[in-house]
Amino acid sequence: EPCSCVLETEQHQELAKALNRLQEEAEEKLLKEGHRRQNVRRNLFLNLRYEGTDCAVMTALLEKEEKMKKVEEEEIKGFGDRFLSSYKREFGFLLEGRKILVDDIRVRAEASCGEEEGDARMEDEEEEGSECAAEEAEETASVYFEGGRQETPVFLLENLRRSRRRRVNGPAILLDDISTILVEPCCEAELTKDGDVRIRVGKQEVQRRTEELDLILLSIFSHRFMSIAEQMGRTLQRTSMSTNIKERLDFSCALFDEQGGLVANAPHIPVHLGSMQDAVR
Repeated sequence: EPCSCVLETEQHQELAKALNRLQEEAEEKLLKEGHRRQNVRRNLFLNLRYEGTDCAVMTALLEKEEKMKKVEEEEIKGFGDRFLSSYKREFGFLLEGRKILVDDIRVRAEASCGEEEGDARMEDEEEEGSECAAEEAEETASVYFEGGRQETPVFLLENLRRSRRRRVNGPAILLDDISTILVEPCCEAELTKDGDVRIRVGKQEVQRRTEELDLILLSIFSHRFMSIAEQMGRTLQRTSMSTNIKERLDFSCALFDEQGGLVANAPHIPVHLGSMQDAVR
């Protein structure tokens, strides 16, 4: 629900009351749907921003959902600490001395059937099925991986579920009516008792790169560097308080090497294109 207050000690009581009321309403809705009270979990959020900025960060109090319990005033202070941590991680700096404003209050509640732990134990105790051989595949396809093309067996999930074949070593392709699952080399796919696919990711030897030109890698890194420069511009626009930067977009962002050579220049202000390298040097 909307809110308009400062995140300070005097407001902790009112914020705790609002969060308690929202989580009670959320719990009541889940109970009406037939869920048990002990299976209901919740997390608490405040949409926070620095005074004088319009970039709000939805801040969660908990790492993950926990059982319903009353929110105490002392817990509200945790929102401020988590907001500062999130803001620092996203933008790289903090606005010291600025008040933190609360724009919205949010509670997310969810309920489970209460059978996850039992299912996990059953899967652990389940007898491992045998491994599928490449000769049992429906067909073989040539698939390009990081190390080059490999002949990859293609299996139908429907046939695997009917058989006792539970494990498929990569590389492999698993086909279903509505999906295609690629099992990469050094990985293993396992079918659970419910017919789901669980993939274990293995370790692959890192290939050493040579000075030989690879056009695919050249294109990939070219777009990566350009994306970094563009994200720099978006972050600058979001965090700036200057009208020239926030609205007129009067800035440019670029990446340079250690000698001042231009690596990637985002297309922000056309007049800056081509001149930033000389300015940096």
